[in-house]
Amino acid sequence: MRTLSFGRGFSFWLIAVGIFWSQSLWAGGLVLPFRGARAMSHGGAFVVSADNLNSMWYNPATLFRSSSWIAATVDIGLLKLDGEFRRADNALVIARDPQFQNGFNTVKNSGGWFFDPAFAVGSNFTLKNFMFAFGVYGPYASAKLKFPENGPQRYSLIEAEPTIANFQLTASWRPIKQFSIGVGLLLTNFSFRQDMKVSTYPGIFGWAEDQTLDALIRLKAKDNFNFGAIIGLWGSPVKGLELGFTYQTPINISAKGTLKLQIPSNYFYEDTTIEGQTVTFKTKLPQSIRAGIRYVMEGVFDIEFNYMWEQWSRHKSVVISPSPQGSILFKNVPGIGDYLIKPFTIDEDFRDSHSFHLGASYVVWRPYLELRAGYFFETRSVPDRTMTVNTLNNHKHGITVGISAKYWKFRLDVSYAHIIVISRNVTTSEKRQVNPLYDEDTFDNYKDVDGLPTIVANGKYSMRYNIVAMALSFVY
Repeated sequence: MRTLSFGRGFSFWLIAVGIFWSQSLWAGGLVLPFRGARAMSHGGAFVVSADNLNSMWYNPATLFRSSSWIAATVDIGLLKLDGEFRRADNALVIARDPQFQNGFNTVKNSGGWFFDPAFAVGSNFTLKNFMFAFGVYGPYASAKLKFPENGPQRYSLIEAEPTIANFQLTASWRPIKQFSIGVGLLLTNFSFRQDMKVSTYPGIFGWAEDQTLDALIRLKAKDNFNFGAIIGLWGSPVKGLELGFTYQTPINISAKGTLKLQIPSNYFYEDTTIEGQTVTFKTKLPQSIRAGIRYVMEGVFDIEFNYMWEQWSRHKSVVISPSPQGSILFKNVPGIGDYLIKPFTIDEDFRDSHSFHLGASYVVWRPYLELRAGYFFETRSVPDRTMTVNTLNNHKHGITVGISAKYWKFRLDVSYAHIIVISRNVTTSEKRQVNPLYDEDTFDNYKDVDGLPTIVANGKYSMRYNIVAMALSFVY
């Protein structure tokens, strides 16, 4: 095979990459609705009770609980997504590909454990009723996805490893004992490395899923500067009853990157060349709201309920363009000739997600030892027609437990979460192989023509997470 490096190529090659990129990174299936060891042990119900520097993300207004000359939190999460996909059998593939003569095998994510660290420092600078903090963290996410290179899912995903880092500067003010407000300013950095395969079946020989006509695509992209904000409120109208509210602004993404394409060695494509290099991807990410209520008996126990809304319906599409426009050209494409790439849009049609969190704690040895537990439920954000192994998304149930040990100015939190994502049997997928010789009009007008790019995402999806986390906090 010959390897070509480019930033954007033939438009339908990049439709494949665009669909792949947007789903695997942005879907609600990747990013979980909580992060941090102490928050996780409380079922993610932390909007009201947040009491370490993770409050920057949950509710900046609760930073007052860490108010001191110097405060610090180090948080480490280990996450593993066990995902499986059994693609619905295809008679043509069974008849023609010896690898799948007995039907498609079940493929499993072998990405392994993902290390997710976070660090934050803060100080009140001796200012009464104020607290300031700076932290670096990423969301709890599946992060690493890896499936067989020649598996039945290869047209959706082979491997993905996105990295998301938030840099946040936060301030809180508590003018009276019963009320606090906080604001955090975010700088978010995104980077990706993702692989998939597309078909180059020309229609005059071979067949739609002929592996000798598969082409491997590798995308690397980065967007270093995305700004946002988190605004939080906290109040205690009566002793023992507390309320919290957080709003996070939406983010618009504009990433730039390069692609590497391994085209088949078949003579049919031996004269094809590519000119141009840079690609831009533009999409929109959701705004979110958290709200919570808590009852607490200080030093004894607490119970808290939270609700979270994420506006994933804002993520309607991904726009892919050469940069600068008109700079990408495919030359000598068989049956087409030269092709100048134009900007195009990929529809995604995500849905809003909703999650409900319940957490409780009990102090068994005051002030040294505390037990914590929680539960959460989150609705899915990806409809059947756009579901693939990139998202591994459905309704989620999560059970969490944790223990907290405190000595002098230090507190150690250790927690575990098991998350069951309800199995999903998709029968109405609209996700086809991507082939540069076929466009969406072909699909719409000739749905029954033999040899069209095949539907590749129907089948049964099974998913579950295991997460182990630890946090060390210091207040002096």
